[in-house]
Amino acid sequence: MASSIVLTDGAKFQCAHMAAPLGITEGITISLTASKIQVDNAKPILNGATIGGFTTEKGCIFQVAGAPTPCVSFQLATVPASGLLAEDNQKVYIDADKSAISSIPSTGNANPGLTIIESQNKLKA
Repeated sequence: MASSIVLTDGAKFQCAHMAAPLGITEGITISLTASKIQVDNAKPILNGATIGGFTTEKGCIFQVAGAPTPCVSFQLATVPASGLLAEDNQKVYIDADKSAISSIPSTGNANPGLTIIESQNKLKA
């Protein structure tokens, strides 16, 4: 496998129902990130992470019968990370994993559609 860009907590994240992507400074949460690896102050997302913060207040407008039913979070545990880089035996997610990640159903309404927009291009695995 050729080197791919590592997905980090410095990326922007967007569910299928949001008008614009958000980052961690805007309320997105990531449960597992590397503590020993960094690039431009961003930490790689580790295998099995949950990415959350996709609430009505943050812009997820999905509704069921007129009631807000936001995505809430996406549990990446169902998609194994395929990066060659690892921390404490946990691999990092890479650009090549984004397609599989986008098919993970959300915890709030079971709709898939998580998009990750990674801006760093220095750290590859």
